[in-house]
Amino acid sequence: MAIVVVGGSTRGAGKTTLVCGLIAALPNFSWTAVKITTHEHGYPTPIWEETQPGDDTDTARYLAAGAKRAFLACASGGDQAAEHALPAVLDELWPHFAVAQI
Repeated sequence: MAIVVVGGSTRGAGKTTLVCGLIAALPNFSWTAVKITTHEHGYPTPIWEETQPGDDTDTARYLAAGAKRAFLACASGGDQAAEHALPAVLDELWPHFAVAQI
């Protein structure tokens, strides 16, 4: 499995636009896109799967661009707490990915 990471520290920098452009330009990759954030989004679990394409959220935009699946992963609690919570959130995320057979 290949992983592409796009990061940035400010809103409006173009991170989601870049990811959506990659997904749309390379549809044969059957993308699973994940937004990792330190902000609370009001979902009952730290891993949430988007199911509806649209333009209201980043994960909906991933699906609208052609991603097969889109997830939101929240490692919340402020910067330092989120830094410590992130490994556990990623451990919970990995089982959602299909492993390619070679």
